Order: sequence, then structure tokens, then C-alpha cells
Amino acid sequence: VLGIPFLDVVRVLAAVLILGNVGFTDGPGVEVSVIGENELASVAALLGVPAPALLRGLTSRTHNARGQLVKSVCDANM
Repeated sequence: VLGIPFLDVVRVLAAVLILGNVGFTDGPGVEVSVIGENELASVAALLGVPAPALLRGLTSRTHNARGQLVKSVCDANM
């Protein structure tokens, strides 16, 4: 009905479920460390993105403040 292939829906659903097994903890300094790197790699493969890019997307935010892009790092509790 929506024109989305069934296997794509299954891949995204599997990625969301596996992502629930990925944890984050405070790393050295302001960095965040991942608990479950194998799961993160599996999620990245299912979504078709590089694992470092997925990690960067999950652990940092970019804000547009008065026309300037400001990048902030998330902590393990966010």
C-alpha cells in the first residue's frame, strides 16, 4: 500500500530491536563509550550505514543557533 518493500520494513524493525541491546556509558573526558559493539555493527549493516557514522549520529547532536551549526556531545544518560 505504501510502496515500501516488505524486506525493508523487516530490516528496519530488526535494527530497532537490536538497537535496544546497545548501551552507552560515560567514557574518558566527555566521550561516550558503547556497550555492545557487535550489536551496533549489526544495526549499521541492516540500515546500510557505516558503523562509525551510526555511532556519531547516536552520540552527538547538531543545533542551528542563529545561523551557526553547533555540535554537542551527548552523555550516557541522554
